[in-house]
Amino acid sequence: MKALDFVKMVVANYHYLQVDVKEVQVTSGVHPRSEQNQCFNNAFKVLLHEAADEQSKYVLGFLVTPEGCPIEHAWIKRGDKHVGVTLSENLIANHSFISVVEISFMEVAKYVNENYYAPGLHEMDRYIRMAE
Repeated sequence: MKALDFVKMVVANYHYLQVDVKEVQVTSGVHPRSEQNQCFNNAFKVLLHEAADEQSKYVLGFLVTPEGCPIEHAWIKRGDKHVGVTLSENLIANHSFISVVEISFMEVAKYVNENYYAPGLHEMDRYIRMAE
């Protein structure tokens, strides 16, 4: 099974997120304060400190390893450009990325204010469900 098909199958259970599953090109934009293995918090912190405008988005999706294994991941989107704030250029070059949902800074900030950490896909879907 291809990674894209696997991701579509996984996110079919997310009924409250406005999903748009697609492969995207991500460029490296590692922030000096980024912490390894903290992609969700790193993406939120960069939005908070550098790009908290209406065009910037918090993107939840999957990083796909060269072996085809999808791993949940977060990055930011500035305008039309997807930027990975956790991974180096070398790592990004060897992986592909599948975007699942783009979330506004304000929506993520509200979640973080209430939960004290940046959300992954499951948490964001549950959060939106509880708010309705």
